[in-house]
Amino acid sequence: MNKRDVVEDNTNPNAKIGFVIFYPFQYYVYKNVYVHLKDEAEFIVDAGVFFPIEQHHDLVDDLVVLLKKERVNFRILNYSDYHFENYLEDFFSKYETLVSVWHRGCMRLQCNIDKKKVHLTYGVGKELTTYGLYKRLFDLILAYGEYDHSFFSLYTQSVIVGNPKFDDWFNKTLDNNVTKIIRDRLDPDKQTVLYLPTHSDLCSIDELAEELKELASDYNVIVKLHYYTIREEPERVKKLTDERIILYKDDTDLLQLFKVANVVLSDNSSAIFDAILADKPIITTDFHSNDFLDVEHKKIKDRRRGKTMALTYSNSIEQRIKQDGTTITIHKPEELSTQVNKTLKNDIPQKKKRRQLRERLFSYNDGSSGARAATAIKELSGKKPSEKPIFYHLAEALEQNVLESVGLRYMNEREDYKRLCAYRSFSRGLMEKDVPENEPVFSIVVLPISNDISATKEANRSLHLQEFPHENYEIITNDLQLPIVSFLKESIIKARGGYVCFIGNTCVAPIDWLTRMYMTHKKHPDAVAVGGNIVRHSPLYNLYDEFDYFELGKKFGIQKEPKFIGLLYEIRNGLFWQNPAGKLSNISYRKDVLKKIQLPQEMQTIQLLEMWIKKQALDLGGDMVFTPLSVTDLECQTSKSFFKDRLREGVAYTLTGIRHPNLKKYYTVSIISIVSNSLPLLRPNRRDMLLFLVALWGNSIRLLGKYLTLLMKNQSIKKS
Repeated sequence: MNKRDVVEDNTNPNAKIGFVIFYPFQYYVYKNVYVHLKDEAEFIVDAGVFFPIEQHHDLVDDLVVLLKKERVNFRILNYSDYHFENYLEDFFSKYETLVSVWHRGCMRLQCNIDKKKVHLTYGVGKELTTYGLYKRLFDLILAYGEYDHSFFSLYTQSVIVGNPKFDDWFNKTLDNNVTKIIRDRLDPDKQTVLYLPTHSDLCSIDELAEELKELASDYNVIVKLHYYTIREEPERVKKLTDERIILYKDDTDLLQLFKVANVVLSDNSSAIFDAILADKPIITTDFHSNDFLDVEHKKIKDRRRGKTMALTYSNSIEQRIKQDGTTITIHKPEELSTQVNKTLKNDIPQKKKRRQLRERLFSYNDGSSGARAATAIKELSGKKPSEKPIFYHLAEALEQNVLESVGLRYMNEREDYKRLCAYRSFSRGLMEKDVPENEPVFSIVVLPISNDISATKEANRSLHLQEFPHENYEIITNDLQLPIVSFLKESIIKARGGYVCFIGNTCVAPIDWLTRMYMTHKKHPDAVAVGGNIVRHSPLYNLYDEFDYFELGKKFGIQKEPKFIGLLYEIRNGLFWQNPAGKLSNISYRKDVLKKIQLPQEMQTIQLLEMWIKKQALDLGGDMVFTPLSVTDLECQTSKSFFKDRLREGVAYTLTGIRHPNLKKYYTVSIISIVSNSLPLLRPNRRDMLLFLVALWGNSIRLLGKYLTLLMKNQSIKKS
């Protein structure tokens, strides 16, 4: 599927309101609000919601299938689009208002900071996240009733609209064809249990999987899986895979399942309160102690989507109703069958309590919540957002104090964005005065370092989307697939720009890459080159990249300083070893310097070639400028590539030392140097111990490269 074609086929040219969607279940949250705004709205499929962590590749396709089936307008924001800031600005320029269930992904982009943002509530319970202070960043929250409105209104504007997802339920307009398809899978002689588990450490699948299989002998058992469980917990899905259990994913309308269910079973999910609004008998699990909820659960955890914080605590509403009789509660898995039977026979005591809670949580059951929500969104779109309440400012001050107390720099996002715009305006103004019209300033030489077609495509896109005037740079690629040295010689001759930039074909350049290169060249007109560093994309970053980062720090003598690259400024010198500029994946040379450099007839490794060019450039009497300007390599460094690169470095170090004896001291590789270079990493924690082993291995491979080079050189001497 060509996702860019999908964008063209389904977009609404009149859309000023964007409904941001990450998972299929969210469609049903938005559906009855969107229908009242569809002439001026569309869905935005945000595939980069956890950027730089990548979602499962099939997620966008699942969303496209659902949205096409529903015949709604939508556009796709691809994961790779997050690399290109000017594309993002253009993509979102049409929208005045963004509607979302989360404040993540594109809601946090700098280009959207000043847009109006609406939060559409999609659940009750798990109150640490439902009423999280981050929701103060929305200009409007659409609340279910007085209960959640009382929290939301403390830190932003809140309007009670009811639960739009249930409009079809109260209007009795659910699609009967869909209901029939579900019923056809059921045994009409059995009653139906609908199991709605949550995810992660609050999930009950591990405890109940076997009990559900036994229950399925006497009842129809339907399970609707949580959207995280489907994509992050395959082992739990496997536990429920049984011919007697009917599994549904998050692209299924929960209301259709309520239609056929006689009793609902859940654990700590917000679906408990959906069942209460639908007035369904509900059984909940109480498998976690207060100590677990208040201590263990609150520890920060690493999930596939990134670090996660606590969702709930022991006195959250979904925990309270397990104790006050609102739900039937089981404390052990083996109680399940007995309690299902008991609940189906007599639900009257719980029914009364559910009604009381429903009236407290949900203000409307008239089927018009979607219309009220749409009206509130329209009213917000037509006026300036209300002044934030005092609690918003208290939360802002608290966050700033916390950040400052741990030594982190805090800056208001809007102010940061304004400063960035001012910087860009200033730099563009300088270029307009200084850059000649219709004359290339830069010739960008794209080096064919990798065969990764997908990464190469994104890297090329980053070059075409530079904010630097397009008529002032050209891109030279190895279309004829020449040997690397032949390609470089031809590129230097062909280059029309005064500066020749080199970049790896899997490296994505930031939008201001050429602008910053240009301004640095102008600041240091006599420097032979300006170079930056290479970083690995976060999901690909591993111990091999940590080793590279450590070695970069050694050149400055600051490898123990965490995240030192972000704290550096320009470093200018003529020292071959202590200036890390020179990597051919991110450097710009003056063309007049390159024309004086003698390239060999053939060169086997890129490592030797970049050392060769750098040494000759410095010998011409100039300095190099290292600037912390990073390009992002989209290719993952594997054990195989790490081995190859270190072996090639061993060869390059040895040949450089032979050709330039004065540099030999910097590239001496021996058993002693292997140990001494690795020892600084020997610290008492698991990651540093592993990094120490990687360093030992990497330096040992360089030593192997040295011995192979000397062996080949000796054999060549003997033959001659």
